[in-house]
Amino acid sequence: MYIKTNTLYFLWGVLICFFSFHVSAQEVLEIKYDDNKRSLSKISTKDLHPDETYFINITGINTAYMDITINATPKELVSPIPEPLKAILPDITEGFSIKSIMNNLTVKENDSIADTSKKENFYKKIRDETEKQKKRLNTLRINTSLLYDLIQKYPSNSALIRNKITIILNNWKSSDTPLILFQDQLLLKENILSAIYYIKSANTFFSNYLAEAKSAGVILDNNFLNYKSQIETIASQYNTEEFLRYWKLIVKANSYTNHKKSNQSYTPDKDVLEAKVTIVNWFTKDTLVQKTLDFYNKGNKLKLGFSSGFIFNNIIEDTYFLKARDTISNSIIRENQDNADITIGALAHLHYQFSSFTSAGISLGLGISPLDGETRYLMGGSILLGKKKQVVISAGAAMSRISVLSGAVSEDDQGLYIPIGQEIPTFKKTQWGYFIGLTYNILREKK
Repeated sequence: MYIKTNTLYFLWGVLICFFSFHVSAQEVLEIKYDDNKRSLSKISTKDLHPDETYFINITGINTAYMDITINATPKELVSPIPEPLKAILPDITEGFSIKSIMNNLTVKENDSIADTSKKENFYKKIRDETEKQKKRLNTLRINTSLLYDLIQKYPSNSALIRNKITIILNNWKSSDTPLILFQDQLLLKENILSAIYYIKSANTFFSNYLAEAKSAGVILDNNFLNYKSQIETIASQYNTEEFLRYWKLIVKANSYTNHKKSNQSYTPDKDVLEAKVTIVNWFTKDTLVQKTLDFYNKGNKLKLGFSSGFIFNNIIEDTYFLKARDTISNSIIRENQDNADITIGALAHLHYQFSSFTSAGISLGLGISPLDGETRYLMGGSILLGKKKQVVISAGAAMSRISVLSGAVSEDDQGLYIPIGQEIPTFKKTQWGYFIGLTYNILREKK
């Protein structure tokens, strides 16, 4: 009993190890990005197994400023039936503003000189604060551009990149306490947006105040108009979308890699796994590359395919002419013609796929001879070479009904002859031969 119990534990251990290995043994399909050529190429070229699952991994990238989209779909390769065979094959709210200030300042016709002097000092404070926020945003614009250049040259966690991020963070701290990524990334975002919203709100305030003054018939002094012009110019230089991109780069620059693995795994249960990859430089709004790459299944299954091309066969319909023999008969002379026929035909292939490139199977088809206009029916075997586009080499038996000499034709030691005035008698006969085909399947589509 002791032995049986230990044996049971051993078997359970083997099964658990096997299951763990099987789960962890998911394959990875490697795709390499070349930033100089802006191109994608497959590193993994082996055939896929229909029972395995695969992740897709993109290398040669920079996740700090690149967005990578990977979409993969298993698809079948389907051949259209050639026409001759149809006869037989059936987020942030704008909460940072100075609207409360605007509500306390309205133009009235009885404003006193003392009130006007007080307001003029207030206008200057708004202008000065706007200049301060402008300086902070300009510094951020410059430092982020320098950070972008460093990211392109150095790997993640480089001292130069960390130092540049620290400089940026120190310029945006709300107090003496320094900002730290990632825990303060939302506070950094809030502070940047607050600066933009202050400038926009200041511009709105001056515009509304001027409009109210005109409506009330109040003439404002030149200092106010000068402040308004300055703030209006500053406000036109900044937009939220631009600085959110800067914030995103700062956050991503804190930790980035040169590769990205697909979020999901794929099972290539069809002929081809079609992977669509798009790489975008979101910082410069530039699409770097957009490409579809095909990973082919190794096969090991029966498939039906079609091809068309040239069929060589030895079924020849002889042609004859008459030549005077004597006063009562004419000799029948065979024309000096080729011993082979070339038809343009189509074949259907029931083939077994040994790999993504090689298949073999039986074939059935037909072709029409341009020499005699008769149909050649074809049966044999084929080897199919190629992945999406295929070259097919076939051989087998050919059959056709052709015109042959009738038994009414006489023959002696001088050859065949018929009486003068009679046409050469022929009849239709089924003739068997062989064929060799070189056909192509270039119309396969992924569905």
